[in-house]
Amino acid sequence: MEKRGYAGRERRRFVRVSLPLFVRYQKRDKIAGKNEPLAGLVEDIISLSLTKNISEGGIRIVTRERFEPGTYLTVDIHVPDRKTPIRTLTKVVWTKKRPLRSGYDTGVRFIRVEKGGRKDLSFYLSTFQKVEELTAE
Repeated sequence: MEKRGYAGRERRRFVRVSLPLFVRYQKRDKIAGKNEPLAGLVEDIISLSLTKNISEGGIRIVTRERFEPGTYLTVDIHVPDRKTPIRTLTKVVWTKKRPLRSGYDTGVRFIRVEKGGRKDLSFYLSTFQKVEELTAE
């Protein structure tokens, strides 16, 4: 019997790009109000990681610890050609132990993105997609 991949309707709203970007993440104790800064951290520990893939809706990162779905994280995304990282408030959607490696693949969706950050992220991702299309064999 031949094994086949998923052939159903694509449910993703945003195109994902396999792009390794540096990120810093911190667990949050609560979600800040709409006009509050992205603060309210549980602890001062800042963890560094890389994105496995990214879209305008969220990112997949590697984390050292397992976060339960529903956990809020502040994630700073370091994008080339931008002086400061894009600060986001995210919510963990899923977590999976990495086979044969330490850590967890963690999928988070964006809840809030700092002012100007969403526009910069959108521009960067669309530019990268165009370059990827041009260089595809």
